[in-house]
Amino acid sequence: MWKRSLNTSTPRLAWIWTIFCLLPENGREIDGLDDRSELAHRMLVNLLRIMGAVKNKKASRHFLTRPTQVILPLSPNHGLFGNDRLYSESKISLETLLQRWASESWGEYLCLAGAVIG
Repeated sequence: MWKRSLNTSTPRLAWIWTIFCLLPENGREIDGLDDRSELAHRMLVNLLRIMGAVKNKKASRHFLTRPTQVILPLSPNHGLFGNDRLYSESKISLETLLQRWASESWGEYLCLAGAVIG
């Protein structure tokens, strides 16, 4: 879901919940990795592409004062539950994305927040 500002054509709020919540990977171990597991990580790459596209659009229009808020769904599951294929790796990668926000150049265009669910 995108919320658009009245006076700009770039989104100000991005909800990323559904990207990582729609592909549960319960009940399989590492010998059960398949195309669904790969799709979960491909969705992470696509999330980064979306964020990059928003950053490029804002940079091309010189919008520095209104960063787009991106809310990432985090999880307390860091592999402790087992049998969840690459779910925990996907969630941990979102945590590293939060760390990169402060050190990379796109931080002035995007504002990241993480919400722990589950």
